[in-house]
Amino acid sequence: MKKRILSIILTVAMIVCMIPLGMVTVYAGYYVSDTATLQSYGTNGGDAYIASSSTFNLTGAVTVAAGKKLYVDLHGGYLAPTGNFTSFIVYGTLILKNSSTDGGCIDGVKKPSGSNTPLIEVRDGGTVWLDDNSSKGNVDLKNNYYDWGGAVIVRKGGNFVMGAKAQIYKCTAKNGGGVLIESGRFTMYGGKIPNCSA
Repeated sequence: MKKRILSIILTVAMIVCMIPLGMVTVYAGYYVSDTATLQSYGTNGGDAYIASSSTFNLTGAVTVAAGKKLYVDLHGGYLAPTGNFTSFIVYGTLILKNSSTDGGCIDGVKKPSGSNTPLIEVRDGGTVWLDDNSSKGNVDLKNNYYDWGGAVIVRKGGNFVMGAKAQIYKCTAKNGGGVLIESGRFTMYGGKIPNCSA
């Protein structure tokens, strides 16, 4: 009996060892469903995972502290700011990605009428990656109005980077359409900015 159990364990181990690493997905983050928890990751750094295809109602701005790195995997869901505030203010590093083939986004559609804030503000040497080129599905910023940039404003030496699966669309502004660089850098490794206007 012991030999039989041992042979089964060895067989399973051999099969697992033969699976290509690309087929195995390991995620070390934690499911986050409230703004306070997401802010704690912004303060301390870490990986946040949005439940698949769900709506995360963001009830206040999330600040990513200088020297900290926050990964947010939208996983086919979307973040919806519910008030006239900036979703992410970034002094450290924010990486928005999507491990699902379904689209994930930050959507300004739930902001009250007359709102005038960006979805993301990058400042003081902070960096934001909208898709770090590891996403399976789109990572979108959409449906937002802000006088200075529409969706994103980069200030005081900030860096904004768009990867291949990144999109900014249906955003409007007086200046900038989708992105406004006040002071800093904007790099596109791909992605799209369609249907934005200024």
